[in-house]
Amino acid sequence: MLLYKYRAPMGPKADDNTRRTFTSSSLYYAKASTFNDPFDAQVNIEATSTHEEAIDRHWLTLRERARGRGDMPQPVQATYTNAKFNIDRIYEKVKSGTHIDHDRYYKDMIDSLGIVSLAEDRDNLLMWAHYGSNHYGMCLGFDWDETGLPPAKEVIYQNLYRTLEYYSHTEDQLAAISLLQKSADWAYEHEWRSVAKPKVEYIRSFLPDEHYEQELSKLQLMPEHSREYLKEKLKEDFTFLVRKVLVEGSGPKQFKQSSLKEIVFGMRMSRSDVESQIKMIEAQGFKPKFFVARKNPKRYQLDIQEL
Repeated sequence: MLLYKYRAPMGPKADDNTRRTFTSSSLYYAKASTFNDPFDAQVNIEATSTHEEAIDRHWLTLRERARGRGDMPQPVQATYTNAKFNIDRIYEKVKSGTHIDHDRYYKDMIDSLGIVSLAEDRDNLLMWAHYGSNHYGMCLGFDWDETGLPPAKEVIYQNLYRTLEYYSHTEDQLAAISLLQKSADWAYEHEWRSVAKPKVEYIRSFLPDEHYEQELSKLQLMPEHSREYLKEKLKEDFTFLVRKVLVEGSGPKQFKQSSLKEIVFGMRMSRSDVESQIKMIEAQGFKPKFFVARKNPKRYQLDIQEL
């Protein structure tokens, strides 16, 4: 399937974004926080589970996280014990909204990913006006499966934020859901998105809280010969795997030159500019088919003609 990227024409400077697409064979993956729509990547997260439901859902999430890291999941009972320990610590704080600054955590997590936005169509009048430099630019057609870049998935358009249960999703699942939905006002774009994950590592981190302090105070009543052992065991109980982002998903990412199958030039681009753009593109080793958009004489429509 061909997917399209609307771009401005190549400018004269070396750091021109469109020129870099060809000189480095790369597309830029942006952070969600830089999008022009402040409603993008929004979901509604609610904690409506009972205590027992939260344990069951968190149990499943822990096992999915382990699979996502490439780890062997713990035995079922061990995972359940961990899930119950975690929920017992945080359930009331989540319910009262005092567990973490969830909005900030969610936005930071989403911003660790990179996104390339693509379109299904090469003849969309609004897309040419908004993203193709008022029809002076170009539209790049990729066979996306051949690019070597992360797969592209179709965006869902709707009128309401999707409501997600607090305990039911891993970070990767939450990102995939939120980044693949937009307001129905944008449905004309017929958008697809390629999402690049960050490079991460998981480090063990000691995270004490008031529950730790309570349990620690109880140990002061224990015999001294067993107290140190129990303190170490308690510290281990409050040591968790924490995801640390090493390299964010945003930034330029190279694609295979042969995956660029088509380039359509805007109807307002002059013939001489079309010729000079083709010359510069071919000089970088690209061999797509070239087309030009023409205004249909009778309809609000573009006719795409091969050069």
